[in-house]
Amino acid sequence: MEETKMRIIPKKIKVKNTVWKCYSMPDILVALVVFAIVFVAVTAGNWGLAIFMGLIAVIMFMPTSDGILYSLIFENIKFLTTKKKYTKDAPKEKERIDTLINLKNIKDNGLIEYNNGYFGRVVKLGQKNFGIEDIVQQNIDINYLSNALKFLDGTQMADIVKIDRPVTLDGFSEELFERLSALKESNESENIINIKRNILQERIDRIDKLNNIRKQYISDYYVVVYGRNELDLENITVNIASEINKCGLNTKILGRRDTAIFLKYSYSRNFDEREAWDIPDEQLLEWVIPKEVEFKSNQYTIDGTQASVLAVADYPLRVKNAWGSELFNIPNTKVVMHIKPVDKFKAIRRIDKVMMW
Repeated sequence: MEETKMRIIPKKIKVKNTVWKCYSMPDILVALVVFAIVFVAVTAGNWGLAIFMGLIAVIMFMPTSDGILYSLIFENIKFLTTKKKYTKDAPKEKERIDTLINLKNIKDNGLIEYNNGYFGRVVKLGQKNFGIEDIVQQNIDINYLSNALKFLDGTQMADIVKIDRPVTLDGFSEELFERLSALKESNESENIINIKRNILQERIDRIDKLNNIRKQYISDYYVVVYGRNELDLENITVNIASEINKCGLNTKILGRRDTAIFLKYSYSRNFDEREAWDIPDEQLLEWVIPKEVEFKSNQYTIDGTQASVLAVADYPLRVKNAWGSELFNIPNTKVVMHIKPVDKFKAIRRIDKVMMW
């Protein structure tokens, strides 16, 4: 039996250019400015200012796990002075939600149009139990997924997205209601009819609780492809969906309504997706876009729902197949992996740089 294949992922793809230890050229320039101020203060005989600036410089240039201390303080000051609340009908244009969300249109075929000239196409992925496959089949599936992503050219990008969607049990409810209605025409005794009616009613109440009150959420997976040319994007999306389909994951390119529901779940899940089918086409985009977003120091609120963003900054060096499944399956989260093609020789130079770092 073939052994598990270990895959190598560079610890860091983008390495910060440093001049000395962890200090980059901008850090050196800032240090020179501070040194010049200290030198002027000493020359002028102002020893108090010189000592004070020297102590401040020592503290400010202390390295931390997130960067140099002065840069972190600068980012916090910048955050305090920026706009933190955006609403749909704000009087000032810079305070409107449109400055954050650049959605322009959702076309009839499901194509997403953005204000920056890009277009997007959403492909829904099916699911399979990857863990019960042997290593040979796992590697075959991974190769198909790899080949699908290789269809992207230098002008295109993609996101692999996981969102939580509630299990919809409308079909079961409809069937039970039909059986309950059929009891009225039954020739059975009243006692038997009452027993069946009570059993069906109990099942209906239980399904209604799961379907509408205490919803059960499961992970749904999508690939969103981006590009500047509509026709090229459509062809690439079809090719990607077809290639992924070869590894046993059913694929479906979403139409307008399903795309709107996907976008809505990307911002919040505090809504009933059934209402999307009753909204006129020209009002779908307005339904999707949030009404209010407010940012705080370590979280944000979107239409009354509190959320926060976590970025995965480091990875294991050697991993087994499907090592990222635990990250993607964290409940109550939206997970996004951004994919952008890189020229082969540029990628080789990056990896070489990482290995020398």
